[in-house]
Amino acid sequence: MTDNNLERDPFLDMSEAPQQLGGNIVDTTGMITFKDFGLGVGSIGIEGRTDIERAKLQQMVEGLAGGEFNVPVNQVVPIGCVDGRTKEDGSREEVPCAAGGSLSTVYALALADDGHMSDMSELELTKNTLQLMSSRGHETGVHGDDHGPCGCGACAKAGEVFKYITEKSDAIITALSALGVVVTDEQKQLIVKNADTKLSQGNFFAEDRSSILAAAQNVGAGYEALVGQHNELLVAINTVEGTTIDRTKIRDLYGAQYDIFVLDAWSIRKAAEAASTTGYPEETENISAAMFMQNVATAAVLGNGSLGIVTVTQIV
Repeated sequence: MTDNNLERDPFLDMSEAPQQLGGNIVDTTGMITFKDFGLGVGSIGIEGRTDIERAKLQQMVEGLAGGEFNVPVNQVVPIGCVDGRTKEDGSREEVPCAAGGSLSTVYALALADDGHMSDMSELELTKNTLQLMSSRGHETGVHGDDHGPCGCGACAKAGEVFKYITEKSDAIITALSALGVVVTDEQKQLIVKNADTKLSQGNFFAEDRSSILAAAQNVGAGYEALVGQHNELLVAINTVEGTTIDRTKIRDLYGAQYDIFVLDAWSIRKAAEAASTTGYPEETENISAAMFMQNVATAAVLGNGSLGIVTVTQIV
């Protein structure tokens, strides 16, 4: 595969983004981690894992950074989730991915709201957003798993993610800056204010978290049933437009204990453009910034400080 027709999203300037840093970081290859930015309160990561080998992890990281696992996709907006697990048959849909699949766009709209969606609940916003995306020709998708009514962490912990944004916005923005994504002070203020407002609203987040997945499916979203436990070691930030990361190939080569989260960063701008109600550049930029913050916050809520970060800026 060559990169003649596959380019990096110009919104993302990751040419200077560090893929590896030195330092005494537990059980890692020296890659940057969430701990480097003071992020990570969950349980997923490298630290304490006795089922992985440093040499294999190093090899996988080098392969990821070199684009060895990139595969083409036909869609341009996030449909699949960053979740590293697969379906029972070991496969995943080859689609652009973000935290929560299409729900990443839903939460970004809530965080970038300029006031015209202030009366909508999460359930209403989910249905409206996915119907809008479908009407504009985009597929939508969510997922669950085999051991919980709401097997998507981005959905199950959406309230915690919003709270984390209010508490750790500066650290999240610093991490994004290191990856070449700029969030302005004005965008930060808007996003934090909206996160706080939704949390204070009381009735924004659905008490039954599975109802959000059901609502998405009721308006046409596809559904992936993932299986097994979370073994993710890192987040792959993929900037090569028109591609995602082949999780099945990684599993075949290294085993399920080397699962990774996959964020197809190039698709975030596409989703922001597709979900924009005005078409104004400012609205698109705000939605993009909100989606990036939601994705980092979700990974930090699910993962601990040892969760690694690898950027993918080229393919072989």
